[in-house]
Amino acid sequence: MNRTAKRSGCLAVLVGLAFVFTPPCANAGGGETSVPSAEPPPGAPHRWVTLGLRNGSILWPPTKIALLECAPIGGTHPHPREACAVLSKVRGDLSLLKPPPDLICPGNYEPISAWSAGEWDGKLVSGLRVYGNFCELDNILGVVIRF
Repeated sequence: MNRTAKRSGCLAVLVGLAFVFTPPCANAGGGETSVPSAEPPPGAPHRWVTLGLRNGSILWPPTKIALLECAPIGGTHPHPREACAVLSKVRGDLSLLKPPPDLICPGNYEPISAWSAGEWDGKLVSGLRVYGNFCELDNILGVVIRF
């Protein structure tokens, strides 16, 4: 099996696991919470991604995971509004987030793996990438990975 096929298979597994481990949320207690209490109305955009991080170049299992819901706002991400604003610019596709042109990071190689899988306006979105170090990860993904 070639390298591209292995990556594609790995991505398919991650996307599948993200859908399996991302249950619909409900507000059973009726109190205020950052988790939405109901599905959006029919025809409304549905935007959510499951995000995972892990030190090193191995993707699974993640050491950190968060659910980010953008329509409606909610999930387990601590900064959903800010993170959703960033993802709205790239239609939920983390691979479209580019480093600032003046980015300077140390040359140490301490890889961090990041992946995402979800739905954005009816389209499945997913991505994975290994960043060279935390500086690179933070300057490209910013608030999206601050969970």
